[in-house]
Amino acid sequence: MPVYMAYYPEERISDHWPLKLSSANSPRRVKAAFKFCNVWASHPNFIDIVKEGWGQNVEGCTMFKVVRKLKLLKQKLEALNRSYFSNIIEEADADKMALAVAQAEFHRNPLNVELQLEEI
Repeated sequence: MPVYMAYYPEERISDHWPLKLSSANSPRRVKAAFKFCNVWASHPNFIDIVKEGWGQNVEGCTMFKVVRKLKLLKQKLEALNRSYFSNIIEEADADKMALAVAQAEFHRNPLNVELQLEEI
């Protein structure tokens, strides 16, 4: 029987409490998951990149075509990110960590008005 571990990360902006389950004896994921950044859509070439990636001719069944086009588009979006937004994900992760620290401090001392004003 597999062994699972539960991890409860700090809550974020949402009112939901996240839960992460992982198998204790499964290998760790090596490559990070693809993350779409909304700021990419503000780039002047974004629509052209999406049209070009989605307009490529791919042979196969419908689901294969969709998956293949998404993979090709992913490569182009990652290149856009490297060229114009190279560290936006790292900055967002740092901001999330700072938010988690502030929330943890608030949970430790919720009646500290000075801390609340400092955070605002």
